[in-house]
Amino acid sequence: MSEKVSMLGVPNNTVDENGIRWRRTRCFMCHMNCGVWCGVDTKTGRLVEMRPNEEEGSVLCNRLGNKGEKAIKFHYHPKRINHCMKRVGEKGEDKWEEISWEQAIDEISTKLMALKEKYGAKTLFSSEGTYRSDHLWARTRFFNLFGNPGNVVDPGTICWCWNYSLNMAMVGWPVEAIMPVSPSYTGTIVNWGKRWSEAYAPEGPLWRTMRGRIEVNQDNPAQYINVDTTCIDGSATADIWLQPYPGTDCAISFAWLNVIFEEKLWDDKFVRYWSNAPFLVRKDTGKLVRLDEFNGGKHEDFLAINEISGQPVTWCSDENRYYEDCEVTPALQGTFKIKMADGSEVECWTAFDAIEDRFKDWTPERASKISNVPARKIREAARLYATNGPAFIGWGLGGGDQHGINASQFGIAKTMARILTGNIDNPGGEYVGQPADPDDKEKLFPVRDSELELSDLLTPEIQKDYIGNERFRVMSWHGFKAIDKCYRKMFGLNRPMLHQMLCSPSLMWKAILEKDPYPVTACICWSSNPLAWAPNTKRVYKALKALELLVVVDCFRQ
Repeated sequence: MSEKVSMLGVPNNTVDENGIRWRRTRCFMCHMNCGVWCGVDTKTGRLVEMRPNEEEGSVLCNRLGNKGEKAIKFHYHPKRINHCMKRVGEKGEDKWEEISWEQAIDEISTKLMALKEKYGAKTLFSSEGTYRSDHLWARTRFFNLFGNPGNVVDPGTICWCWNYSLNMAMVGWPVEAIMPVSPSYTGTIVNWGKRWSEAYAPEGPLWRTMRGRIEVNQDNPAQYINVDTTCIDGSATADIWLQPYPGTDCAISFAWLNVIFEEKLWDDKFVRYWSNAPFLVRKDTGKLVRLDEFNGGKHEDFLAINEISGQPVTWCSDENRYYEDCEVTPALQGTFKIKMADGSEVECWTAFDAIEDRFKDWTPERASKISNVPARKIREAARLYATNGPAFIGWGLGGGDQHGINASQFGIAKTMARILTGNIDNPGGEYVGQPADPDDKEKLFPVRDSELELSDLLTPEIQKDYIGNERFRVMSWHGFKAIDKCYRKMFGLNRPMLHQMLCSPSLMWKAILEKDPYPVTACICWSSNPLAWAPNTKRVYKALKALELLVVVDCFRQ
């Protein structure tokens, strides 16, 4: 075979002159899921070569090899498990016997039903990896049909999924993405805590795209801000490199917000008309004024002040408009006395003013003392991000701050900066998708993962047994249902349970070992090894050994 053969224009399922059948597919070695061609020898039925899908701009990255030889070696590795294996020794002895699929499924189902009869469906949980397969809807469907509240543990609780949940709550879409959808429009790229050259292989699409956009040989290269504790590929060529102490990223993000407010760098039109910044907040409780307490209206609707008339105006959330039939310019700043439905008078200010007040003391100088980054550089970076748009902040390690104690606040602060500067749903900025149009007469897809999941089967009585439901409310049924309600109104379909519905692993080990809040006795591990990703390895090991049933679905023994 030649060193490089173009597949442009080649029909799918073509058999070439060497008897190789070529089919289009996708790589699942990482999240990028690049398009590839796989060649199977028609005589032997074995995969023999891979080629990039040039129509999508793909290349075979370092993980696959020039002709996919690394992936092929992985696929046919002699230690790969291709049959069901049953433990025959004591737990931890690593003694196994091969059994049939029929026997494995029968034994697993029999044991599961016995445990369900004894403890209830909530006794089962799933441990998962990092979403490199398409089984998630099937797992969720099985759990929902089984009657389980959705007990799943996953490294996503300290990786991306918690950040996904925050952004779904704030803007209705997981805006913290790997790279901008339209990088050619991006004016400023912020790489906050991620090694682009290693995250998805050195020749993967992430590093190729970002490197190509920030290099000076571009006609109009994007400005590049790198925030990392160590010098990585790209730090030396960054326009601004901020090198904070580990775990101090949150202080820098707060200082960025301080600069945006102090120097009036916000996007006035976007913030005024496309955010909740003009909505009134009670000064006594710190909560948004809802129309049910103002005039007996809907709890989902809000109150603002019309700058033109100086009078209150009421916001219809379902229709994204003000109820009043008049021209409305909502006040972005100001303090107002509002008479409530019960006759009381309450002092309120705009959400914009409340947020500005929250960050007024977080000056670059204060952040500098915490992070060891010079105040001058913090200020320069904030100005560049706010003024040289469209700007994009890429997803970093654990969403940033290495998921330290300030990680959630840091994640919120980053998205506040995105909103204030008008970089939400802005080409070259942070992408907001549209999975469906509720006004379309025909469905875009015949059936979706979220429909296959059957999440509506779970009653509130079942949902309350979700591990951590009352403690970690955003990543529980409380947060999921609140977002799902808006999602259905916006797109006309229900949300999938994946990403947001993840239990705290530490609470799961407690349930296994201490039977608190109830006994957890069975686990199905899908492409997951919690001994590798979960903290407190000795406790995890003890918990896994205590299970009455542990089923592992994986390519290799771990």
